[in-house]
Amino acid sequence: MMYKSYIFGFLFTCFFLFGAMGGMVAQESCTNNRYLSQTFTVTRTENISYGNAPALIYPPYVSENSTYNKQLVLDLYLPDADTLTKRPAIVMAFGGAFLLGWKQQPQLVDFCNALASRGYVVASIDYRLGFNPANTNTAIRAVYRAAQDLKAAIRFLKLNAATYGIDTNYVYAGGNSAGGVSALHAAYVSEAERAASPLMNVTYTGGLFNSWPNLGCVECSGNNLGQPPYNISGTPDLVINLWGAIADLNFIQSPTDAPVISFHGQNDNIVLPDVGAPFSYPLFPALYGSIAIAGRCNDVGVMNELHLFDAGHEVWIDPDAAVYIQEHTAQFLYEYLKPATPVISGPATVCAGSTAVYSVPAAANHTFCWSVQGGTILSNPTNSSSITVQWGTTPGTVTVRQINRNLYESDAATLNVSITTPAVPQNLLAINTAYLQTQLLWLPIAGVNYEVSYRPLGEPAWSTLTTTANNLTLTNLLACTRYELRVRSYCNEAYSNYALASFTTECLRAKVKIWLEGAYNTTAAAMNTNLLAAGQIPLQQPFNQPPWNYPGIEQATALPDNTVDWVLIEIRSAADYNLITDRAAGLLLANGTIVAPEGGEGVVLRNTTNTGSYYIVVRHRNHAPVMSAVPIMLPNNFAYDFTVSPVQVFGSSQLIQLGVNTYALYAGDYEQNAIINYADYLKYQSEQSIPAPYSNTDGNLDGTVNAADFTLQNKNARFIGISAVR
Repeated sequence: MMYKSYIFGFLFTCFFLFGAMGGMVAQESCTNNRYLSQTFTVTRTENISYGNAPALIYPPYVSENSTYNKQLVLDLYLPDADTLTKRPAIVMAFGGAFLLGWKQQPQLVDFCNALASRGYVVASIDYRLGFNPANTNTAIRAVYRAAQDLKAAIRFLKLNAATYGIDTNYVYAGGNSAGGVSALHAAYVSEAERAASPLMNVTYTGGLFNSWPNLGCVECSGNNLGQPPYNISGTPDLVINLWGAIADLNFIQSPTDAPVISFHGQNDNIVLPDVGAPFSYPLFPALYGSIAIAGRCNDVGVMNELHLFDAGHEVWIDPDAAVYIQEHTAQFLYEYLKPATPVISGPATVCAGSTAVYSVPAAANHTFCWSVQGGTILSNPTNSSSITVQWGTTPGTVTVRQINRNLYESDAATLNVSITTPAVPQNLLAINTAYLQTQLLWLPIAGVNYEVSYRPLGEPAWSTLTTTANNLTLTNLLACTRYELRVRSYCNEAYSNYALASFTTECLRAKVKIWLEGAYNTTAAAMNTNLLAAGQIPLQQPFNQPPWNYPGIEQATALPDNTVDWVLIEIRSAADYNLITDRAAGLLLANGTIVAPEGGEGVVLRNTTNTGSYYIVVRHRNHAPVMSAVPIMLPNNFAYDFTVSPVQVFGSSQLIQLGVNTYALYAGDYEQNAIINYADYLKYQSEQSIPAPYSNTDGNLDGTVNAADFTLQNKNARFIGISAVR
């Protein structure tokens, strides 16, 4: 016999996830293929009462008003010696056109045994039969009664879940032919849908003078477990449809409706596989068979499978077809409940002999089944969401399955793990180097650790750090210092050779703003650049002679367009302002700022390796030096401004006022001893008699030594600077 299998909807998602997970391989089952293989013997307990309800006196059919109270019973199939207390349950209903049949039809018994032997709790029910074949409305009532009975059986099993070892979250319904029709309507017809459907009006009343009795709500018949205080739902969570049909496809409404697996013969002329009246009998209502149901499920997003056979009605009369139905039903139920394939987190490359942790996301009421090749699981218990593995010397694998409380297993997730050996790190770089730190980068080597060593050039001792990443930020470095760097990888006790490099930290800068009295133009609020225009300013700093004797190598390749002159900056200890810790020469611009010859605001402090607070002294060739009033934190983002107030300098009367909030260094200190007196006059006289370009006695910085320079010296005579700068 030919079987055609159509798998629709969300089931594809499960296989897609399996295929997309790289490296997945087969793994032995952790729970012995429960639910897929027939591993249990089965015990059947017969005629358990699950309720009672008004049944038609039948046969023969008399009327909808001729009823008696029928005891409703079921046979229960239980796996023997099964200790699991949370098992899915299946309630099956027999076929027979709602006119005949019983719960021990041979093929139905075989089906129940096959599913119970796989670990399910299975019930086969008797339900109310009978209708008038000459009256369509009585057929609708017959379907409704059977669906009510099926729901009553589900409620009964849920109430007794502890006794029978049932997980009440997963109780399914199924049946062949009329039983399939009953299961479909039990799953998809709610009380609201019953009230809204014209087709279901006859379940309320009907007949001559509307004398037929109301059959009651969908949860109101068979037993009182659907009502307070129980309020147990009899709606099945999944449907096994064996050549059944449904009265209205619109009963299937949303992706949250029960999944369904359908089996149907394509030549079935009793319950048509697509749409039509049963037996093609015009008095029967049209029903939508398995093909139409699958199409509707696909349209609204309900998980489903459709299996078509080259056969007629009651497909499972063929033993091979019966086995096929059992196996594919088991597989569908398994796909419905099995957990998603977990994703393993952990290193895919490790060192020989190392340990590593592997984990998957934890889930409530789930355990995990791990296996490892090429290593040993050290952690305990091994059913947790993470393990620790001791690796050997050869490549291996980590494999895990996730198991829910019903003992459904996920597909196996496998991570291939390779073994690595240390190698010399490549492309070692120091980037984003600042005053006191730098960032190191190199190409990653999977599975290894790294040892990073560094030291100032020429120092004997190395500082050493270790990291697992291929980058590291070094902090607490010395500013303006060249460092040696070496990096190697290691695994346990094995080390690679070193990768070597070097870097230089940025130098601290001192930013200052000053006015020079002699060069200041009050109208322009800036200083003149006459020396620059006259071409007298040298490219190299001029303080390498007495009285400064500064050996610095500052030199400009070109002078900025607004250069006024060179200045010399001294850095002094905050604890002892007489102690000079660093000196640097810079170019004074017309706006009062000082820049380094190589560019950038502030002078470069090549001997100041630590940030901190320092006094700042400013010296010029012919203006009196000044010192900051307090130690200044270096590096300073904003220039220390000597021009705005006399309190900016150490001591009193150390700045001359040129205007409102405008202060400058005193001109006329030609001897550069922080005192303006007769000695400066003599210095002026000596250079006036023998004029020289770029003279230290050119007090107004106009490029010429003349009377104006004497005037500056003379008016500022008697100035005395603080002792610290003299």
